[in-house]
Amino acid sequence: MLLDEVIAQKIMETYRRLNEEGRLPSKSQSKMNYSTDYLQFHLIKILQEPPQEKKANTYTHLYNSIAQKLGLNQNTLIAVLDEMNGPPHRYWRIGTTAGYKGKGENVWGFMREGNYAAIGWTELDDLSDITPDKAGKEEIRKRLDDAGYDSTNPNVYPPFKFATEIMEGDLILASRSLNVLGLGRVDGCYYYENNDDDSWPHRIPVEWISLEEWTLPRGNVLQPTLYEIKNVTNLIAIERHLLNVSAPDTPKVKRKRQTKKVPKTQKNLENNKLAKKREIKSQKQILAHMMKCSPTFFETIVMHLLESIYDYGDSRKVSSTVTARTGDEGIDGILKIEHPLGSPEIICMQAKRWKEGNNVSRPEIQKFAGSLLDANRGVFVTTSDFTKSAEEFVGLLMPKTEIILINGKKLAELVAKHSMDLSDIEY
Repeated sequence: MLLDEVIAQKIMETYRRLNEEGRLPSKSQSKMNYSTDYLQFHLIKILQEPPQEKKANTYTHLYNSIAQKLGLNQNTLIAVLDEMNGPPHRYWRIGTTAGYKGKGENVWGFMREGNYAAIGWTELDDLSDITPDKAGKEEIRKRLDDAGYDSTNPNVYPPFKFATEIMEGDLILASRSLNVLGLGRVDGCYYYENNDDDSWPHRIPVEWISLEEWTLPRGNVLQPTLYEIKNVTNLIAIERHLLNVSAPDTPKVKRKRQTKKVPKTQKNLENNKLAKKREIKSQKQILAHMMKCSPTFFETIVMHLLESIYDYGDSRKVSSTVTARTGDEGIDGILKIEHPLGSPEIICMQAKRWKEGNNVSRPEIQKFAGSLLDANRGVFVTTSDFTKSAEEFVGLLMPKTEIILINGKKLAELVAKHSMDLSDIEY
């Protein structure tokens, strides 16, 4: 663990100021009662890799190690970081071009000059009345249906997230693909610009901190108009970029919801809902969500999962591609693992989003095996299961051809283990 000199200096300067003001916790307050999400946020802000295991004792050990190197105790360190970084915020990537693969209208110039971030969906009208709950989602779905959109497509949910989840103090990355064009901080509430000539009417005011163009190190296999950035490598890269630009200190803002005012009791309930991480723990729930998404989106989810499985956080570079659909057989996705001192490893994937009881048989595996060609191995994934003859055939192929079988039960276990966010798949 090596702490950046600039960050270490800032920590000690903040410590001395808090000490002079008498705002440090007493030594008797020795027990840390913080969530792992809160502790992870502050680690990322000081460019430290969070533990892979989200357990309180692993975080306590790491914080204690950092504190000792600085000559502080853990609670003092937490108090200092809280003062430095302000309340936890989220990181959002927002696209700046419209159309297929971002080949349409480019509005980055308008965002930059107007100090705002924006999305389209002109048919939805003003979203100020949308509440951050199930009723709000139903209203968005109704408006999408009325406007002729496919409301079962998870990529149409950015309007809901844009209007209800982005808060003051969050960071916005205006991007074209993986290229970051501008990095800014939300400094106001959602508003609707009712202009007949404007095709991007849904807006949030943003203070642009950096207009330097740079690239995120890790690509999200999904590129919807708006999504929350959660990859740790990317988050640390964002904070490192912020450290290297001349930017004002993080404002100590009170986190605000971007919706209309509601009674205090209702607002408390909404805040609790949003503060709670939306995890799908039940295997049946995970598989049910996957069965509702489109086949293409299901393949994308599987490739994202394989990226997580094969990314060990070392010097290897892992990337994935979902291939174009040309039929119901062949290769659905390709995972490429580049070794710094060796040949790249190619893993091909096929995914079958089949109902329970409709098991994958030997002929399907034979077709897949014939498509592997120069691949190092294959991964066959299904939401159902495999027949005994299919499993036996895979055994016969070894060791010349390696095919890994992942059935519905194993798939759900892996999704839960790797903490994949399936919140975009909501119907």
